Amino acid sequence: MLGGLRCYPFDLLHGAVVYADRAYCNYGIEDALAEAGILLKPLRKKNSKRQYPPWEVYLHHHRRKRVEVTNSLITQRLPRAIDAVTAAGFEIKVVLFLIATMTKVWTIFM
Repeated sequence: MLGGLRCYPFDLLHGAVVYADRAYCNYGIEDALAEAGILLKPLRKKNSKRQYPPWEVYLHHHRRKRVEVTNSLITQRLPRAIDAVTAAGFEIKVVLFLIATMTKVWTIFM
């Protein structure tokens, strides 16, 4: 998992906060990003040396749940197969699918 985190470009604004899973808990990368003005906030394991206050853990779980619910809603509506002849046709179908799904999700929550 950390290999993917090392390859991520992190072209973010100064002061940005990146929330991550427990698998991305690496103090070296966390400190390097902090020097660049980006906060990496992975979930901490119970035996971690850098624990968060309880209120911050609650907010972290709350934000993560929102992302997980959105991902599961999109995954449920994904078609089993996308029949496209060209790469451009595939991209168009995926973009239109995402627009339709997000419109439906937006109307449900509003």
